[in-house]
Amino acid sequence: MGEMMGEKRQKREWNRLTPVMLKKLPPGVHADGNGLYLDVQPSGSRSWILRTLVRRKRRDIGLGGLSTTSLAEAREEAAKLRARAKGRGHPGKAADGKAQRSHV
Repeated sequence: MGEMMGEKRQKREWNRLTPVMLKKLPPGVHADGNGLYLDVQPSGSRSWILRTLVRRKRRDIGLGGLSTTSLAEAREEAAKLRARAKGRGHPGKAADGKAQRSHV
């Protein structure tokens, strides 16, 4: 992509995680790309987080645990919420303004 001040720019990778990797990842926050992360706790619990901007403020939105939400489901839900945020809506609220149930 070119160089900027002596550093090479890296291409953004999406869908970095695979279903096989999910249960083997060590504790920490692991990026799938495009704002989707898998948060692995030292206890072994694993949950999906969407990190996005809403009205210029960063928001972390819980999408559910790995035991109830597959990688494909998390990616699909993240895409819907990103589209809602991009359309100047609040991804954590339904179209009628009522708060949606959060999975945290």
